[in-house]
Amino acid sequence: MKGRNDKPHIGIFGRRNNGKSSLINAITGQEVAIVDATAGTTTDPVRKSIEIFGIGPCIIIDTAGIDDEGAVGAKRIQKSLEVLKTIDLAILVITDYEVGIPERQLIEQFHQFELPYLIVNNKFPNGS
Repeated sequence: MKGRNDKPHIGIFGRRNNGKSSLINAITGQEVAIVDATAGTTTDPVRKSIEIFGIGPCIIIDTAGIDDEGAVGAKRIQKSLEVLKTIDLAILVITDYEVGIPERQLIEQFHQFELPYLIVNNKFPNGS
């Protein structure tokens, strides 16, 4: 395991406003991360200890959007990518079944780090 304290670490990745923070809140049953319609709300990785049935104690990490913009956005992306060095599983959150260049680049990095990953489609077309 890459994570500290021998607990598996799970990272949540995706574009801005794809629902990463909503997902960590749903998984933990708490308001761990701030959720807002404003893109770029998550600035630094947010970590939370959780217990997953059948696995035990884990650390789940919410990250900033992989499509952030500007100088500060580049720093947010870098901090998100640094999380790849510490996790054991990645969750890639997509919207409207869209897998574009940012997602493909991230998946390539998952392969480079030999990380297992899941792709979760969080929002469907037409709000359904």
